[in-house]
Amino acid sequence: MASVNLVYRDNGFGLSRDFRLLAGALRHNGCEVYATRLDAHSERRRRRRGVAACLQAPRLLAGSLRRHLAAPRFDLNIMFEHLWPEQRPLAQRNAVLPNPEWFDRHDQRRIGSIDAVWAKSRDALDIFQALGCSAQLVGFHSEDRLDRDVPRQRQFLHLAGGSRTKGTQRLLALWRRHPEWPRLTVLQHPSEALETPAAANIDHRIGYLDPRQPEALHE
Repeated sequence: MASVNLVYRDNGFGLSRDFRLLAGALRHNGCEVYATRLDAHSERRRRRRGVAACLQAPRLLAGSLRRHLAAPRFDLNIMFEHLWPEQRPLAQRNAVLPNPEWFDRHDQRRIGSIDAVWAKSRDALDIFQALGCSAQLVGFHSEDRLDRDVPRQRQFLHLAGGSRTKGTQRLLALWRRHPEWPRLTVLQHPSEALETPAAANIDHRIGYLDPRQPEALHE
C-alpha cells in the first residue's frame, strides 16, 4: 500500500476542501493517506531564503539536517499550492498541485527540487511546461452541489472568495454597464470586497456561504 502525505494550509476554505476530496480519492484507490497541516509560521519560513533562515533561526538548521538524514517516512508528498521545502525530505518523491496565481518567486526558485507538477487546468499545464517542469494534466474535482428540486434559470455565479486575481471588479463594472443581462450573483470574502454601485441584475453577497445550505443561493 502506497503511503501518501498531503501537505497543505488548512485554511477552512478551498485548500481544506481540496484536501478532503483528494484524501478521499486516494483512500478509495487503496492508498494510506497522511496529512501535514501547515500554519502561518510555515508560510513565513517558506518565504525566507535558505541561508537567511538558518542564520536567523539556528534551530531550524538543526531540524532541517535531522529531516534530511532520516529515512523518508512516505512514498509520496503531494504539496498544495506552494512548494514546502521543509517537508520535502519526508517522502521519496514530491509532487505539487499548484494554483498558478499563488505560485510566487519563492516557489519558482525551488521548482527544480520537485519531481512532478500536477496541473489542474490546461492553462496551468502550459505555464509549468514553459518553465521546463515535468508537468502532467490531472484535472480537478469538486463536491456535487446539484439540487434537482431547484429549477434551472438563466443566471450566472462568480465565486470571488478571497482572491484578488479573478477579475471581480472588472466583472462587476462590465455587468453594471449591461442592465439587460441576466442576474449575476457574486460571493466574496469581506477582506477583498469594495463598495460598488448597486445594480438590479447584480446580487453581491459579502461573507461566507455555509456549504451545508446551498439553498441560500436561490433565495
